[in-house]
Amino acid sequence: MSDHEHQPERAAALAEARAEADARLREILPLFALPEPARTDELRARGLHPVAVVHGGPESDDDVRRFAAVSALAHTLGSAFRSGGNDYDVYLFPTPNDAGRFAARASEFVDPWWRITLDATPRFGGAR
Repeated sequence: MSDHEHQPERAAALAEARAEADARLREILPLFALPEPARTDELRARGLHPVAVVHGGPESDDDVRRFAAVSALAHTLGSAFRSGGNDYDVYLFPTPNDAGRFAARASEFVDPWWRITLDATPRFGGAR
């Protein structure tokens, strides 16, 4: 078969994958409205291991580069979902090991005031 003949199969597979992703997103988005620790517990019960990163708004080119590096690292280590606000992001990982590796590696190159925690709750200020 030529590539042209495979296009309907590819389109159907892509549509199915998008539908599954949409369904999964509809399942997990409401969990972010739950209070802690229920939010983190419910995510983990669904096989999703959150890491919250408080980073503030970018104030320099270095901040932008750090933010991009953290996002790229999360993607490399298996995060396919990021939720957040202006000053923070929550990444979801498929295993606790991936979440821990991300938190440890990201901590090596972010500003000391950034807060990285192994849950779904951004922590502003205070100790890590």
